[in-house]
Amino acid sequence: MDETPLPLEPEVKTTIATKGSRTVSARKCTSSNPRVTVCLAIASDGTKLPPFVVFKGVPGARIDSSLEAIVPAGLFATCQEKAFMDSDLTEKWFNSVWKPHVANEASSLLLWDDFACHKTARIGLLLSNIGTEMEIIP
Repeated sequence: MDETPLPLEPEVKTTIATKGSRTVSARKCTSSNPRVTVCLAIASDGTKLPPFVVFKGVPGARIDSSLEAIVPAGLFATCQEKAFMDSDLTEKWFNSVWKPHVANEASSLLLWDDFACHKTARIGLLLSNIGTEMEIIP
């Protein structure tokens, strides 16, 4: 599993307009850092686990509470103040994505990077309770 930031407004240095146009309209997002974080994982057999998307917003507030109604099936979404992955969201990913995937397995292995929230005692305990061994990729 790995997390990656996904900018919602990539920096564009060119525009498409009719040659000779004096005015080219453009729109920009009002947020100073429009982005989401996407957590992706794939099993050793090639199975793609459901994406886990973190939007910028207050947990439990308007945006977060409306996500379930608008997010397509097979995708999990939540909010965090800066759209960053943290310990609470790592646990949420574990419960919504990883745990259901390995529910019928006697043992499993989870490879992920050296991100601090992957190495908490709480996550280590949750993984060991379901028979998942964790390995950190430096």
